[in-house]
Parts: sequence; C-alpha cells; structure tokens
Amino acid sequence: MERESRPRFTRRSARPAKKLPKDRLIDLPLKLVVWIVLGIPMAAVMVVSVGFLSIRNIKHRRQDRLNKSREGTGAE
Repeated sequence: MERESRPRFTRRSARPAKKLPKDRLIDLPLKLVVWIVLGIPMAAVMVVSVGFLSIRNIKHRRQDRLNKSREGTGAE
C-alpha cells in the first residue's frame, strides 16, 4: 500500500474561466443597492446633525460676543 509519489505543487492546466452561477451574479448588485439605500440616509442624517450643531454653536458664540460687548458699556 504505497502512496503514489507526485510533486506537491503542480501547475494547473489552463482552462476557461467558469461562469458564475446566477445567484452570485445577482448577489453583488443586490449588495450595492442595499449599501446605497442604507448608506445614503445614514450619511444624510450625519451631515444634517453636524450642520445643525455647528449652526447652533455659531449662534451661541455670536450671542456671547454681543453680551460681552454690552457688559463693557456700563449702561445698565
């Protein structure tokens, strides 16, 4: 019961590329659509929230600056 000795790494013969099964062909576009459908709303929420916070911050800073300038006049 001797094993046949053959080289460990053999070169594969060139053969034509195998066609992907139909479910694999549908898989990638479906993944892309899901990422786009879920990703765009999430990105929009992030952009809107960051914009809202920065606008709020700018308004508060301007209000603080106005209050400081009023304190310095001494007209109370």
